[in-house]
Amino acid sequence: MSISCKTEKDIYKLGVIAQTKRKQLIQNIMKKLTLLFIMLSINYLNAQIWTTYTFGDNDIKSLAIDSKGNKWACTSSGVFVLNTDCSQKTSYTTNNGLIFHYVDAIAIDANDVKWFGTSFGISRFDDTTWTNYTNYNFYGDNYVHVMFCDWMNRIWAGADGGYTSNFGLSLFNENSWINYGTSNGLAGNCVFGIKSDKQNNLWIGTNGGVSKFDGVNWTSYNQTNGLAENDVIAIAIDSVGNKWFGTKNGLSRFDGVNWTNFLIGTQILSIGIDKNGVKWIGTYFGVYRFDNVNWTSFNTTNCSIAGNVIQTILFDSSNNIWFATDKGLSRLSNLLNSTSKISFEKVISVTPTTDKITINSKILSRSCTFELLDIRGSVVLKTEISNSQNSVSLIDFAKGLYLFRVVDNSNIIYTGKIVRH
Repeated sequence: MSISCKTEKDIYKLGVIAQTKRKQLIQNIMKKLTLLFIMLSINYLNAQIWTTYTFGDNDIKSLAIDSKGNKWACTSSGVFVLNTDCSQKTSYTTNNGLIFHYVDAIAIDANDVKWFGTSFGISRFDDTTWTNYTNYNFYGDNYVHVMFCDWMNRIWAGADGGYTSNFGLSLFNENSWINYGTSNGLAGNCVFGIKSDKQNNLWIGTNGGVSKFDGVNWTSYNQTNGLAENDVIAIAIDSVGNKWFGTKNGLSRFDGVNWTNFLIGTQILSIGIDKNGVKWIGTYFGVYRFDNVNWTSFNTTNCSIAGNVIQTILFDSSNNIWFATDKGLSRLSNLLNSTSKISFEKVISVTPTTDKITINSKILSRSCTFELLDIRGSVVLKTEISNSQNSVSLIDFAKGLYLFRVVDNSNIIYTGKIVRH
């Protein structure tokens, strides 16, 4: 009987042990599923970080990025340059050689020469010398809305030709200008946007519709063809060749045969298309993000963008999105898409028993800022770190997935993910 009793107890203990192991296994599976859900969530939410830079009167009319990564911002009070790491600003005005303070447009050619369109003519700047052109030189109107550099490194200017001249489009050909207007086949003499496609056709947005110019022949489209409105302010061309036109009454897509219109009743100011094919549409009331299925809007009421009037949208080499607004220059960074200069293991180490993380002192050449963010991209911890103080405690934070970034004085960002168990 005693032997039988021990056997039953042993069986009972084995059963308890098995049940405990099953429970632990289920908990581990649930933990992994929870972590997977969190990681999927964070990829969906994109951990967006907004940063704003201010210049002069903050009304950023246009923006361009040169080969070194400097940002050139055109305003109604001159030109401002934000250097590569965004740590320094430089300004240029009429005192430096700029033809006029109200700068509406910029193009940067293959030699990194900057071309500025102002309300009183064109300025060329090679980082040393300024050269200015007015309608006495190029015979277009002095109010220049758009500058564009084509595949042959030629400079085009689009102006208000419908008001004071018969030309709206001008091409700089070495030392002279070639001018085009409605008499040549241009849809309208007020030119607001210029882009070129993969076949090197030029697409010109005017006050009378949009024109395609192959160097010899002109083809024009307007509302009668399907365009949302005849005043075409912005143009973008996607990776499959669709043309996107921003008008005063909506957004039009043209695939070469069919027209499709969106956002009817909305004046479109700018269009940008990122490397994933997502369209970013600038308006007077913020920016729309269109992934070809869903629309998402961003404005000053639901994010930290500087202003609601979005006049230019650009993408830099780190996949940041830059918005030129009427209240300053905003950068939208996706923390997950940021490229760290150093691998994760060389940046940070984790000590689970003390809930501390330690940043490798070798990357801390000077005082840095450590930021911890939740899965929605909100900063939940911000602290200064240095060679002598390079540990951060997470003991007060709930379990889950976090993002981090380390920013040094020159704005170099190291990023990664941390899971607190």
